[in-house]
Amino acid sequence: MTTHDARLRDTCALVTGAARGIGAATAELFHAHGATVYLCDVDDELGNSVAAKLGARAHYRHLDVTDESQWNRVTTEMAERGHPMRILVNSAGAASKASIMQTSVAELRRMID
Repeated sequence: MTTHDARLRDTCALVTGAARGIGAATAELFHAHGATVYLCDVDDELGNSVAAKLGARAHYRHLDVTDESQWNRVTTEMAERGHPMRILVNSAGAASKASIMQTSVAELRRMID
């Protein structure tokens, strides 16, 4: 993808769920507009593939959005590399394979929280 313009130059975005779908499309759009993008997901193979396709200014990092220590690791690394997060798009989802009627209240809270 080529750069359409540079309205997001010198801006860093972190996009979760960036290995596919809306997250990947969002990361691609920010990148096309000049942003440095950290693509985060738990699907390392697919996430690395999307980042490699984008090239320079695209960085894949493994991030389970339910794990605070992983958030701290990624955002600390971003800041240390001179890319403090200015934009966050949380496109990651947590899902249950059970039907809604078979899902416990605790599991529903985990997905929402």
